[in-house]
Amino acid sequence: AAVAAALIPYCRFALRFGLADYPDRFRKLHRQPVPIGGAVLAAAVILFLPGIVLFRHWFAFPVELTVTQLLPLLIAAGFITAAGLIDDKWRLNGSVKLCCQVLAAFVITSFTNHPTSIIFFGLSVDLHHLFYPLAVFWLAGMVNSINLLDGADGVAAATSFFLALSAALIACINGHYGAALCSFCLAGCLVGFFLHNCPPASVYLGDTGSMFIGLVLGTLLLQSCAAPDGAVRICAPLAAALIPAVDVFFAIIRRINMSRPVFSPDRGHLHHLLYTKFSSEYLVLLFLVLLVFPGCAGAVAGTYYQNDSIPLVVSAAVLGIALVNDLFGRQELRMLFGRVKNIFRKRFNPERYIAKDGETYQIQGKGGWKPLWHRIVSTAKKQQCRKLCLMLNMPYRGENFFGNWENPESEYYETDVLVCRLDLAANGRSIGMLYAAFDRKNIDRRTVLRMVTELAADIEQRVAAA
Repeated sequence: AAVAAALIPYCRFALRFGLADYPDRFRKLHRQPVPIGGAVLAAAVILFLPGIVLFRHWFAFPVELTVTQLLPLLIAAGFITAAGLIDDKWRLNGSVKLCCQVLAAFVITSFTNHPTSIIFFGLSVDLHHLFYPLAVFWLAGMVNSINLLDGADGVAAATSFFLALSAALIACINGHYGAALCSFCLAGCLVGFFLHNCPPASVYLGDTGSMFIGLVLGTLLLQSCAAPDGAVRICAPLAAALIPAVDVFFAIIRRINMSRPVFSPDRGHLHHLLYTKFSSEYLVLLFLVLLVFPGCAGAVAGTYYQNDSIPLVVSAAVLGIALVNDLFGRQELRMLFGRVKNIFRKRFNPERYIAKDGETYQIQGKGGWKPLWHRIVSTAKKQQCRKLCLMLNMPYRGENFFGNWENPESEYYETDVLVCRLDLAANGRSIGMLYAAFDRKNIDRRTVLRMVTELAADIEQRVAAA
């Protein structure tokens, strides 16, 4: 912790190389460029990990960690750190980033001796070769979970600290003292980084630090939760990583249902919703810790008592409390169930679907955009519109609205329609997108363009005046 805290201030030199998070007046609301210090954090961790192997004979307890076991993690961590640096500097495509994450996870799973059995409620299941793709999925998921959490001051660092601490305690209980020392090392470096990353942050993790932490944490949790017989108690790591994993799950649901790319950024994550609710970065950090800590404690208790019911009950309670109090996830579940309900409604009760003007979801804010949406749909229906979609995304105002309508009486084919998509802007800022598709046989291009342009102008005026 002391070494990391001493090294982090040198991250200010990252500004000279363009390694900074710059404000954009849209999604990123800070006013000055903030240096990215993820590489320094990674260097601090990697600096200490070989020392555990070199001085393992000095400890009073057996440390089973060897160079052969540690080397795949160091290679994969170095690779993911390099990919993160490139992304922070030049912005990699989301698919390229995912390929880098999968490749790093593949290195760890291929060159490390992992057990192939899992224990679930006392039942041992041998997955054989299926274990390795599942392990790659777990590691890539952890990388993305921590990466997506890194959107508010101190959130990713504090969450990762509790995950690393729980991994260390679980490893101690299971007798994996090498993994425990590595986890304590990571937790200490996160403490040193958090001193500079807590609100107001003077340094950010960036993709470099968040992807590095996610990969190392995923590996250590997997190794720490291995029982003495070699099988992995799967409930413990799932409970510890519950909140980050569920946040990723809801993000995927939200973006797919809003017809957006899965890798596209937004401000619908848990920490963004908490900030909208409390308007305080300190309260956001406090509530996130309160949500993450029970899962970590349940994972440690479940390992100590060898009872998978403990982490399961704790996880269900935390998730239930978050949903009931509308901290996050409620709108995404409404979108999921609403989409399924409308699929059946369009097929079996199209009159009701048409009367309800499709689907509307107020993801964030209280802008009252439904009357505007109903007026747009009414205009589009008169021109026999086949599909209409409105997306309003204004994170700087805490507003995110999505409306979707399809004509259930006609099949949608790309070859039969005229499609018009307009990006919307108001007061010099992007506010969203309007998409409309019409039957090519019933309307000409000029009419489509004129009508959609008028609708877009109406929307932009409404937003500018709000």
